[in-house]
Amino acid sequence: MISKIESLGTGTGKIVSSTNDCEDILRVSQEEILELFKSSGVVLFRGFGVTPILMKQFSEKFSCSYLKDPTKTSIESVDFVNSVDNGMDASPPHTEHGANPYQPDVIWFCCQMPAQEGGETLFWDGVQLWKEMSKHLKQLFVEKKLKFAFENVPLDMLNQWINGGETIDDCKQVLDNFEDFSYQINEDSTFSLKYIRSAVVKTKYGNQDAFANFLWASHTRGW
Repeated sequence: MISKIESLGTGTGKIVSSTNDCEDILRVSQEEILELFKSSGVVLFRGFGVTPILMKQFSEKFSCSYLKDPTKTSIESVDFVNSVDNGMDASPPHTEHGANPYQPDVIWFCCQMPAQEGGETLFWDGVQLWKEMSKHLKQLFVEKKLKFAFENVPLDMLNQWINGGETIDDCKQVLDNFEDFSYQINEDSTFSLKYIRSAVVKTKYGNQDAFANFLWASHTRGW
């Protein structure tokens, strides 16, 4: 049973706190956490003394597959557990892998060493953001879609993004199944990719409209 649940800010998110120091997070009710996540969208765990390895074990109770990010560094050699940012800069609002068609349903974070000042991970409520947008902006994003383009992507990096296999033909088979997606293979065997998607998506649970995309992150990084 989950004994201590609090609200996270003013939104729908929830905080699940350990009832004693370093309680075993693997003993927390899987069914209760899953229902809590479905209704709130974000769950913050506090006081469980979670390590990257333990976090991976806990996530396996809810996640059946993982997405590897070739641009990030692995932590303690644990597969699919990566550093959030290789530098010291803040990350702009974005959906994880929002610029490509292969996106995770859930993203997990583990804080090993809190910053002495600042360093918080911000949660952006796409549902609430969409509700507060003006009618003009809503109409614009309903009518117009976003296009993301990537040039000269090496085969090994593409394979890690889409888990497509080791050969060009393997990756082609995966890419051909994506909607609103086009690509070409260059003479040096790299890929040029274009992906089109709406900036407004439906939530996995609740079927609500949400402004969730990679627009802001792409603009600030100059892609």
